[in-house]
Formats: sequence, C-alpha cells, structure tokens
Amino acid sequence: MFFNQTKRLKVKDIMSKDFIVFDSDISLRRCVEHIALNNLKEVIVRHHEKLTGYIKFDDIIKISLSQSFPEKKLFDIRANKPFYLNVDDTVLMAKDIMRENQVDRVFILEDEKLVGVLRTQDIVYKLYPKIQANEDLYELLWDNVHEGICIIDNKGTVCIWGRGN
Repeated sequence: MFFNQTKRLKVKDIMSKDFIVFDSDISLRRCVEHIALNNLKEVIVRHHEKLTGYIKFDDIIKISLSQSFPEKKLFDIRANKPFYLNVDDTVLMAKDIMRENQVDRVFILEDEKLVGVLRTQDIVYKLYPKIQANEDLYELLWDNVHEGICIIDNKGTVCIWGRGN
C-alpha cells in the first residue's frame, strides 16, 4: 500500500500552474517587471508559437545586472532546454527524469498544450506529506499485527522485524 500510493501519484496532482510564457521578442526589462510583480521562478520562452526553452529567475537577474540590460530581448538570451511530461505521467517518472538530466523542473503538457510546471520543490513539499501519511498508516498496521512478521530483502537483510502483540 505504501509504495503503490506514491507510485501512482500523477504529475497533474502536484504540478504548479504558476507560470508565464513570453514571446522571445519581449524586452528583458519588461520580463523582469513581470517576474517581480508576480513572484515567478522562471519564464517560458516562445518563438513563433513554439516553446523554445525557459530562463530561470536567477539567470535573468544576473543578466539584468549587465550594462547592456535595457537593449536585450529574450531571444538574445540562451534559454535552458525544456523537458516535457504528460499530465498522466507519474511523479516518480518526473523525479527520475529530473535526476538523470540534472534539471530542477519539467514542463507538463496536456494535448500538446503547456498546463503546468513541476519543480523539485513541488515534489518535496507536496509528495512528502503523502509519504508521511502512508508511513503513519504503515506503522499503525505493524503495531496492530498479532503475529510476528519478518521481511527480508533479496540480499538477506532484515527490513522489518515485527514481534506481534
């Protein structure tokens, strides 16, 4: 039960809908204004109706400190390569893709339309309470089993030792 509930959790259940898409010809100054007013973590860049990448808040701030800041447009900035998942993909799949590609966010599509962003912090803050609730249930189960149970993994290590009541 513990593993099945977290394995079945879909990205749509914990993704953030807090994102903004800008055309690549927007000025960096206007982009920074939107970020500041809306407390955004990244902007997603679109060029000719196609999503081309994303730029993180930290990167935009570093660039905004340069002398050529007022003249820059988003297409002047190298965007990060986006990774996409479908709304029905699992959170564990997202976690694996993020780890393998060393990224801290993936973008969520539904019918080829961007509907959300899943960030590492979403996984940590939204998945952990579910894991904790399952672990509490798991502990309650073991505390109320009347038979002694021992579970050993395939390497011969004792994983669980329940003495029973």
